[in-house]
Amino acid sequence: MNCQFSFGPNRSYFCSAGTVYAWSPKNLPPPLARLLEDNAHPQAIDIPYDVAFPMEPGLYALCWKTRTGEDWFEDGRLGPRYHRLARFVKNVSTKGPGLHTTLTVFGPNSSFFSHSPTGYCWQNIPPELEDDIHGAMKLRRPTCVALGVQGAYIVLYNDGTIVFDLRGQYPLVEKIIRNPQEAARRRGIMYIALNPFIPGEFYAVYGDASASWNFPTAWSADVTAISREIKPMPVAIVPAPTPPKPLPTSPPAVEVSLGGTGPPSVSSGSVGRPPSTISTMSAGRPPSIVSMNGGRPPSTISMGGTSVAPAATP
Repeated sequence: MNCQFSFGPNRSYFCSAGTVYAWSPKNLPPPLARLLEDNAHPQAIDIPYDVAFPMEPGLYALCWKTRTGEDWFEDGRLGPRYHRLARFVKNVSTKGPGLHTTLTVFGPNSSFFSHSPTGYCWQNIPPELEDDIHGAMKLRRPTCVALGVQGAYIVLYNDGTIVFDLRGQYPLVEKIIRNPQEAARRRGIMYIALNPFIPGEFYAVYGDASASWNFPTAWSADVTAISREIKPMPVAIVPAPTPPKPLPTSPPAVEVSLGGTGPPSVSSGSVGRPPSTISTMSAGRPPSIVSMNGGRPPSTISMGGTSVAPAATP
């Protein structure tokens, strides 16, 4: 999917869909904020390729295209705990034109997982997640990894398999995964991010380009605008699997907005620029596996709030 959502420290975030993006301007690391907000900066960001935040304040990983058309990477803002990732970012970005990391995520205990066209790099991820990825590498490849509180994780594979252990910390996400009834309509879960700082918060995107989330209401307007720029996956007929036994859900851990978007209408968007207005924000058990035929995992509908009707024919 052409999207990324990164939860950061101090209630910061970055959200992108292709060439359109939004962020929390008051809480980002100052060097990153300058690249985003100062149009006169020689390396000002035009298209973000990969933006992610470690759990330690002030750090970030970044690959991007500048407003002058150059590809850049930042490997010097990760701190001493992430030397391995810094080397990976540099090695990928210097292998050839157009190469860069495409999706990096961070979690507790200095953990991370990073995707690139040439391979993967990770550190300190939960042992059962690492074992599953190693064991599956000859059969399928991870397309999205999410890391959460207390060692919670999800991995989406390119054959439609979902492996997860949410440690009871993300009940709404578990409900989404264990509800196959909307699989055909939503075309599967294609992307998901967990908030590694706060239980229960997440951002998910489906194959039809709809999205759902659970996070502070102050973020909703900008994230809705960005989410409507997500492009749908090709249509595929996917038989729904036999559902696992549903688990009970519990209320979100903090006051949040349960929202989402429906399938988008075609829109040119604001290419290469953030929105004109940016809102200010002030174990032990084995992992669960859901597998679908046809290369698409199960999904669910948006959870109220900002869901929109299907696009009308132009």
